[in-house]
Amino acid sequence: MATWHPAGLLVASRHLCKAPTWWRKGRARTLHRSYAEVELLSRLAKLLMPAEPIRELFRDFPVEPSEKWGSRWLCPDITAYGVLKAEDAALFVEYDGYYRHYCLQGYSADERKTNALLQYAPAGSHVLRIRHARLSLSSMEGSIQVIVNTWRAGHTPSLNHVLSQTVGHLLNGHQHVFRTDVCKRLHAVNEAEMEAHFSEACKFASQAMFTGISDVNKAKVLGFLEEDLELPTATINALGNKLPRIWGTSIDGTLKATAAWLDDIGLSRAQVAKVVARQPQVLGLSIEANLKPKAAWLEDVGLSAAQIAKVVAGFPQFLGLSIEANLKPTVAWLEDVGLNRAQVAKVVARHPQVLGLSIEANLKPKAAWLEHVGLSPAQIAKVVAGFPQVLGYSIEANLKATVAWLEDVGLNRAQVAKVVARHPQVLGLSIEANLKPTAAWLEDVGLSTAQIAKVVAGFPQFLGLSMEANLKPTVAWLEGAGLSRKQAAKAVADHPRLLSYSIDRNLSPKLAFLQQLFSDGMIGSLIAYHPPLLGYSNARLYHRSGILHQHNCLLKLAKVISLTHAQFAWFADFASTEDYEVSSFKEALQCAAVDLLDNIFTPCHKRTQAAFNLAMAELRSFPKPTLAVVQGPTAGGGVGVALATDITIAARSAYFVLTFTPTLAPGRPQVFVYS
Repeated sequence: MATWHPAGLLVASRHLCKAPTWWRKGRARTLHRSYAEVELLSRLAKLLMPAEPIRELFRDFPVEPSEKWGSRWLCPDITAYGVLKAEDAALFVEYDGYYRHYCLQGYSADERKTNALLQYAPAGSHVLRIRHARLSLSSMEGSIQVIVNTWRAGHTPSLNHVLSQTVGHLLNGHQHVFRTDVCKRLHAVNEAEMEAHFSEACKFASQAMFTGISDVNKAKVLGFLEEDLELPTATINALGNKLPRIWGTSIDGTLKATAAWLDDIGLSRAQVAKVVARQPQVLGLSIEANLKPKAAWLEDVGLSAAQIAKVVAGFPQFLGLSIEANLKPTVAWLEDVGLNRAQVAKVVARHPQVLGLSIEANLKPKAAWLEHVGLSPAQIAKVVAGFPQVLGYSIEANLKATVAWLEDVGLNRAQVAKVVARHPQVLGLSIEANLKPTAAWLEDVGLSTAQIAKVVAGFPQFLGLSMEANLKPTVAWLEGAGLSRKQAAKAVADHPRLLSYSIDRNLSPKLAFLQQLFSDGMIGSLIAYHPPLLGYSNARLYHRSGILHQHNCLLKLAKVISLTHAQFAWFADFASTEDYEVSSFKEALQCAAVDLLDNIFTPCHKRTQAAFNLAMAELRSFPKPTLAVVQGPTAGGGVGVALATDITIAARSAYFVLTFTPTLAPGRPQVFVYS
């Protein structure tokens, strides 16, 4: 197919030196009946007669009234000449988009008009009717019928598709009636390249005056938009292109009344202007039949006056939705998923766009997908209540792709389900712009593949943090606090939540406090040993460090900061025990180490066992709470000591080695390890 280019349009010109007589009798139309008619046919006019001003094709012709046609004027939607093979023949184009064209009365009127047009024009003329449904027109010789889709006013892609359909039908079924040069021009039409060549048609449609619109009224509307709403010229022009009928709108009866209603529900004048610019169709809605009922419905759902104003300002399209067909069914679906009324109100207030989503095409498939991932009904309800934006995401482009990335990182299906349930916001992050760079950064910091998977599974919120504003500065801060790069990597792997801590409001104040208690080298060791230390409140740090300082055991801060209040109270009581009690108790426990190869019946062993039993009895009956801290391997009597205390704290490195020696068969003892 040849490339379609504006130069190709200009090359084609009228094949006659002057217009036919029947054309010259007509006059260009100044007022139009329908914006849809002008929007489509101005583009078709440019294709049919590219050298003729578009306004000239919107033409009315004088006729003598008759029994078959009672009017003094024939007004086809557009008219062209020089495009059909027959000499001086006319091509009349009618757009039958209005619903009355499809009833019996409308069909009869169209038939009368077709006959009148063909009677007016020379032999070989045709009437092209562009319709959305087919009717039997067999009795109407010279009539061409083209069936096209509907389109949204102002929506260029759907409009160009309809134009492409029209051209395609003409070439496929009626090419024989058109001139060769016209067929070549139509064959060169490329839907993907149309828009760049229709600037004249767009301008004509935006400036067209419609029945009932006067220059005076247009000036009044323009003044209202400029002075009352303070819209810039570019916005007004865009608004006029999107909704040309606004120029015929009543100032006092519609525009000012609608703006006043928006003011009354709580919108500022700037918000009113934004609503009109984004959704000018709201100006055509009835206050009593549309606007007030929608606001009342939001109130019934549970929204406050401020929330209603926020919904209207942020999603004015809501005002055009049907209460019965859209709003009520969506709320019922949310309740069926498991949301209570308060949660439904919160979803509508935070993300009203959900009200415009199709239940069958959007909402149900998203819930089914979440179930397929592994979420329970309760978790699905929690996701919808907490992050309703997920309902608007594409399953193929967003949801499945993100889950595949999580699995590639190393998460199993259960972990993926847990991530989605805990932090569904991850589904809205870009894989290329967020997820991959963040995982690569963790690798650069020094985390292994397994550690990266553990971080993502345990704290997926970090994936949404800014690399420059959060992640890099936090690691730099850790290194500045005295940690090596390896220690910083381990701290991130063990406690990734610290990446979300504010440096100014959290980390730096904590560091300043710790510097009053410890040397710089010691601070780095404390953080490396127990990075969650940085996440506790200042009050907790002040209180516990103060008590530890009183008992000269401040170095234990990192070990006891995570204890519950009750556990720390026991520890504090234990720390206040007199030194001689602790000392004598330590001496009593020296008998915990026993050679496992010794025969258990030897006198030495019996004496050791008796001493150990006495120590355990003393430990269990000790008047103060007792505490055991286990690090590394613990065997033999050490296990007994740990189990006999009131509080046992096991480090990550701790594990128990339980041993016994069979009494019936001599030999080496059996060893079992529990970690």
